[in-house]
Amino acid sequence: MEDLNNLGNLKINKAENYIFFSVNPSIFSLEVVYSAAYIMIDKAYIFLDGNPKRSIDIEIRAKKENQDLKRLALEFNNELINYANYKQQNKENKEIREMILQRALQTNLITPEYTEGNIKDPKNIKEAWSEDKRPKKTKNANKRKTNNNQA
Repeated sequence: MEDLNNLGNLKINKAENYIFFSVNPSIFSLEVVYSAAYIMIDKAYIFLDGNPKRSIDIEIRAKKENQDLKRLALEFNNELINYANYKQQNKENKEIREMILQRALQTNLITPEYTEGNIKDPKNIKEAWSEDKRPKKTKNANKRKTNNNQA
């Protein structure tokens, strides 16, 4: 490997325009690595390899010629931290989200005080109309009907 620079565990090969590094799966799960890689696919080509139980190998190749490889690797690292944090927060807030969802769904259930026999209906609105129980038309309703027909 010519023109190889090491930065921590980052190995930058400027001649072939790629950067290589490994991720410890006990710190960043494979799910987190996939999420970070997905975010970066518009900026660079991402190659994953290795054994997810021991070490996840990542190679990032620039899509454009003069892209800063070190910057791409550092952005990838930031995305790893971002998604690891998201996953942790998601895990910690799982019960709260489930309670909120359960409460929202329960408010839409019919409660006993609103069952059909318990609703006060002095004007008999809830009963379906039949021809003999249909309300009589008023004079204003007839005028509106004739005005609509003339238009």
